[in-house]
Amino acid sequence: MSVAVVDLTQGSLCKHLVRQATPMVFGVAAMMSFALIDTWFVAQGGGTQLAAMSYTFPVVVALTSLGIGLMAGMSSVAARRLGRNDVAGV
Repeated sequence: MSVAVVDLTQGSLCKHLVRQATPMVFGVAAMMSFALIDTWFVAQGGGTQLAAMSYTFPVVVALTSLGIGLMAGMSSVAARRLGRNDVAGV
């Protein structure tokens, strides 16, 4: 299997951003679709079940945000270490 190497310092910035962002757009759209369909199925059970799901939403968002923040921080540390050629520290 061959892997295409793309030099992000050459060429159109817009093209590189679109190439990098497209998979994330599909991923977010899939997660939103899942949440919408999940909400529809829960709503079939009644208002109490839907209220319970709505009550837990802030907790889910807080935990997701914490995970994203940790991931961004670890990516930053890893990128700086790789930039220093400190592969063992990654």
